[in-house]
Amino acid sequence: MYFAIPETGFVRLAQILTVIPVGKTCWWEGVRSGRYPKPVKLSPRCTAWRAQDIHILIEQIATQSRESRESKKEILFPGINFVQEVRKVLDESRKERD
Repeated sequence: MYFAIPETGFVRLAQILTVIPVGKTCWWEGVRSGRYPKPVKLSPRCTAWRAQDIHILIEQIATQSRESRESKKEILFPGINFVQEVRKVLDESRKERD
């Protein structure tokens, strides 16, 4: 089941875990280490997170993912621009010969 995260208000852990694919234990370890936002106690037995904090977290994860993909592309295909330039030069020399 998928829950959308509201723009404002509070969300419970079950809602968060539908959009951030980690387990409960991993989530709580991340909260303790500061990787994930701190919760708010709404009552002695009710813990929630600010929806705004979760939206910020999702944006940070998305940004890291984009940056990671770009760096992996450079690692997997180093000098790809060089290869493209060589192809252009070869194409131009073939055209000149024809």
